[in-house]
Amino acid sequence: MENPENPKVAKTSTPKPRTKIAASSTKILADLIRKAEPDPDRPLHGIDAISAVEKVLRAALRRGVTISQIVEILREVGIDLRPSTIQTYLRILEQEHSDAPKKKAASTNGTPQGPASGTV
Repeated sequence: MENPENPKVAKTSTPKPRTKIAASSTKILADLIRKAEPDPDRPLHGIDAISAVEKVLRAALRRGVTISQIVEILREVGIDLRPSTIQTYLRILEQEHSDAPKKKAASTNGTPQGPASGTV
């Protein structure tokens, strides 16, 4: 619907009042969402598929399986990625792991735990 005062500007409608929800309902809603299972058949992006099998994939590469073999295995299940794309995804995932906050080592009295003074 056009605004008669300025035909180029659409007339905005009055926003509808928001539905009020009981606080107890939000707890039930949160519980239901937490319990929801993801759709196992949902489409994944390539990096998500690689992330899901990253540990197995890295173990295979350490055993001597080549990226070309991995590409063929992925194609058999309908994932078409180039070798360079797989390597890029693995680098991205490795970077994400290294960027994750690391737990600090506990010290006994708050002082750094380095070599004793006077030692080289």
